[in-house]
Amino acid sequence: MEARDKKRLLRFQKQLATYKLLVIDELGFVPLSKTGAELLFEIFSQRYERGKLPVESKSEAAAAA
Repeated sequence: MEARDKKRLLRFQKQLATYKLLVIDELGFVPLSKTGAELLFEIFSQRYERGKLPVESKSEAAAAA
């Protein structure tokens, strides 16, 4: 990842951390690349460290569990 892109990503992650509520819709609708999955995990981890992280899924796989 280029330095400029890395700076932009860090700025975006800091912005996401300021929101009281973060809603991520259609998760799983489009497959994530390995990098995308790692970035999403990082965002979830940062949110989890700050407090509650509600997660809901309407997928059939989640309903069967």
